[in-house]
Amino acid sequence: MFAASPEGTLCAPFTLKEDLPMTLQKLPARFRHLPALILFAFTLGLSSAPACAAEKSAKRGIAYDVALPADLSALSSGVSWWYNWSPKAHDRLASYDYASTYSVDFIPMVWNDNLDDGQLKQYLLAHPSIHYLLVINEPNLLDQANLAPEAAASFWPRLEQIAAQTGVKLVGPAMN
Repeated sequence: MFAASPEGTLCAPFTLKEDLPMTLQKLPARFRHLPALILFAFTLGLSSAPACAAEKSAKRGIAYDVALPADLSALSSGVSWWYNWSPKAHDRLASYDYASTYSVDFIPMVWNDNLDDGQLKQYLLAHPSIHYLLVINEPNLLDQANLAPEAAASFWPRLEQIAAQTGVKLVGPAMN
């Protein structure tokens, strides 16, 4: 093993048993190199972690109410899409072309059948970069869509009509 000086340069190798830290002195000689290897592997893993985390994937998105362009800028290197449990992006982003500026797509969500079909259709037509519509969020939960199977089935043709008129693909229902 080599010792490092305060400046970070390598010094002479350890030569005496007394030079080794107490924990290393207790290890058999053949295992004394393990802490350095573990530290090296850990350091190597940390140095490559940002490169892995920054890789963009079409499958990687985030469920978050993105409200500012700075949020999109911070997220854009790793995520390709986001949703906020709403049929519209946050009002603060209304004037931004976030899809082309940040390469991050907004995916609107229709929770349940309490919906103004005309407003949703108008929004989707005004935002041609939207390709998907999340629908019927957790219909079996009281604090989510809270739709009986019959109600969800009768709501589905309305969603299909909106999809046909706007070109979006329906994604759902989302079960818990």
